[in-house]
Amino acid sequence: MIGFLLKELEKAPNPVFRKRELLAVSPEDFEDLKCRKILTYCRPPEDDMEGVRWPRCQHGCTLTVQRLGELYEAFCLNHPEEDAILVGEDDLNRWCFSIDALLKEIIQANGIQGGQKKIAPPARILATRSTEATGSASFSSRE
Repeated sequence: MIGFLLKELEKAPNPVFRKRELLAVSPEDFEDLKCRKILTYCRPPEDDMEGVRWPRCQHGCTLTVQRLGELYEAFCLNHPEEDAILVGEDDLNRWCFSIDALLKEIIQANGIQGGQKKIAPPARILATRSTEATGSASFSSRE
């Protein structure tokens, strides 16, 4: 799952996922990362237009979602003649990947002292660690 999330992070700085696609990768990892707050549920503001990556209209366009009571209807803004599609909440982009939470776990698991510091985005220094054998070492990452 982490590999999948990191690949998606390379495509967009703040990827958002459908529960259905995360469960397809690994139901166990989804539950684990959710409990560890690496994956968090993020609901858009009520007045915000929400889109879905999948399904798409017959022309390949991203669909816009409108809430109808307990259901959601996805429709194409570019092709209003196309029929709307009913989608469930598991099809909506509602799960956010927290790179900060993942990096904190990496720092903690490796016993690294200090906190992460953002430098010129997208890079950041995770921590600096001094040891008798190597002196001082910095661990860095790209967002």
